[in-house]
Amino acid sequence: MKVIEMIINEEDELYKYIDTIDEGDYVEAYFGRCHLEGTVISKDGTFFRLDSDNDLMGLVELELSSVVDDLIECAPELKNWILVALRPRTNQMDQAIELDGLYLSYDDIFYQVHSYTLPLKLTIFIKDYDGKDQRYVHGYFLLFDTLIGERNVALYTETLGVHPYNTEDARPFVTLRDLFDELEKKELPQ
Repeated sequence: MKVIEMIINEEDELYKYIDTIDEGDYVEAYFGRCHLEGTVISKDGTFFRLDSDNDLMGLVELELSSVVDDLIECAPELKNWILVALRPRTNQMDQAIELDGLYLSYDDIFYQVHSYTLPLKLTIFIKDYDGKDQRYVHGYFLLFDTLIGERNVALYTETLGVHPYNTEDARPFVTLRDLFDELEKKELPQ
């Protein structure tokens, strides 16, 4: 078994990484905030079958070009349980969370856009963030899920960086919903 650690930010890096994976390798992958790990049973191009070593998940088959949809599809069915694969948006004008004494709301977060096509490439700025306290980053991602929906965050956005708020050029976080909706209507099949 070999261990390969790599952060993949571009699609071409993903395909180079896939070429290094062989049957029998143990892989652990994070796709946005989706997490999957297991031993590669078989591989064909970008299609994988993994033994997740988890009684609930069992064998998992996924096509990396559609990994989020595959993870949703393989969510187990449990009697008397309703599983929501990914959190939907809330459509609120303000949302706040508290994490270990940190109170964070939409009003504390700002953004800059680096591409006006999907996936949206964003730089995030957070009031009172010192660049080290990861509660702010975690809180941002939770609030982002409520703003446009967790599936949309995973599939159609890329956060390039999270920084302390220090610029007047950034836009209020809540306006990102309208921008995303506009691009979604224009670019994605209905």
